[in-house]
Amino acid sequence: MNSRMSRLPALIIAAICLATVAGCSRYLAPKDYKDADVPGYTDPNDKKVPGQAASIAIEDDLPADNEFTVREEIRRRYQLNPGATVYVSRISGPVKIETADIAEAEMLLVRAAKKKDDLQYQQFAVEQSPENLSIYTASDRHSVFSSIRSPESEIRQHVILRLPRKVNLEAGRISGGLTAGQIEGRVELRNIEGRVKVDRALGQSELYGLNGEADVTFGPLNGRGIDVGGISGNLTMRFEGEVNADMRIRGVSGKFQNELDQSADKSESSRPGWKVIQIGAGGSEIDIRGINGNLTLTKAGGGK
Repeated sequence: MNSRMSRLPALIIAAICLATVAGCSRYLAPKDYKDADVPGYTDPNDKKVPGQAASIAIEDDLPADNEFTVREEIRRRYQLNPGATVYVSRISGPVKIETADIAEAEMLLVRAAKKKDDLQYQQFAVEQSPENLSIYTASDRHSVFSSIRSPESEIRQHVILRLPRKVNLEAGRISGGLTAGQIEGRVELRNIEGRVKVDRALGQSELYGLNGEADVTFGPLNGRGIDVGGISGNLTMRFEGEVNADMRIRGVSGKFQNELDQSADKSESSRPGWKVIQIGAGGSEIDIRGINGNLTLTKAGGGK
């Protein structure tokens, strides 16, 4: 009986380690790749971030921070098919996306901390195929101590991408703002804190839950729609070419300014509280609701 009792503390410790899987490990791997020959960045647990490690053209342009002096960078390039979807989520820092007539995606992921040990938290995760590229922050469930770590264990992130123009972009849960070049596929932006700017959106567009100023230029509508809701900040919507659209607007707390030509107010036939505007011959549906700030509709090419 005594020998059995003496083994209990060791058994309990072993059970805790098994229950927490990686509870005794300092790092959370971005993804567990079984194929040891997969090329890519190796983290301290010998797990792989897929992709080709190579010199890329993009650089981190954030100002240096005297407190966050410990840095980690991941540089990769991937082949993406036309029409692929790029998904960016759970990023605690700015996201910058450049686009060009290229077939490869280039990725620079930057994490900065005050001390080296803090880099065990908020690891990037990357999943990639010719049809999809996903970049997000993995959950810190690798350690039973993650939830009680020092509040000073802060990580700052920066995501810089150079993408083919013919992709779909989905981005959300970003605290640091987002800028993007020309996106020819679908654009879906949700729950972003900070300034949002899209140089040219050519596909179906959805903007929800943006907390900050937003400035988006839309290419010729050609029947495609735009859905906007829950914007806390001024919203500027710029339109290229001839605009033929049916626009429904509700809940703008600030100034509404319509600088588009050939606009006719059809609000009398709308639901109570809605403003309905026919632009040109009408056609493409544009729904705008819940703007806690000014709303400006204007032609592209104006002052930015």
